[in-house]
Amino acid sequence: MRRILVIVAGSIVLVGVVFLYRFRHPGDSPGKDLGLITQNPAPGQVRVTLHSLTTAGPIVTVIGEINYDPTRLQWQDCASDGQSAGKDLHVREAAPGTLRLVLAGSLTPLPANSEVAACVFAVIGKNRTPVTIRAHGEVADTTFADRPFDLTQTVAIDS
Repeated sequence: MRRILVIVAGSIVLVGVVFLYRFRHPGDSPGKDLGLITQNPAPGQVRVTLHSLTTAGPIVTVIGEINYDPTRLQWQDCASDGQSAGKDLHVREAAPGTLRLVLAGSLTPLPANSEVAACVFAVIGKNRTPVTIRAHGEVADTTFADRPFDLTQTVAIDS
């Protein structure tokens, strides 16, 4: 009986330590570093913004992909406000429907609510049903510890 109580007490302590670690280091959890916003800035356009959250831990580098339906959207351009932290955004269309992006540069962390990548797409055709966008990859901090992100949003298509 005493052995069972020791095991239960040890388990409770372990769960408490893990909870406190997560509470004090919220950026260490997937999905706590970046957010994904989709908008229609003008008729026939979709804007997809990958941005850092106020709950994020320090972000020094972002490596990832943005996936979209190439029969519905055509990539036009991407920009970032990471220059304020000495970073450059590099984007290329690896294949139709897949943008690969890297935001890298100095070791200065990105400020909270920074636009990591704001990409504009042209709407193709007359189909106005919603389109799903997925952004996934990893962020790295000043200790070069990688943290994954995997975000999905659906955007309505305006005429």
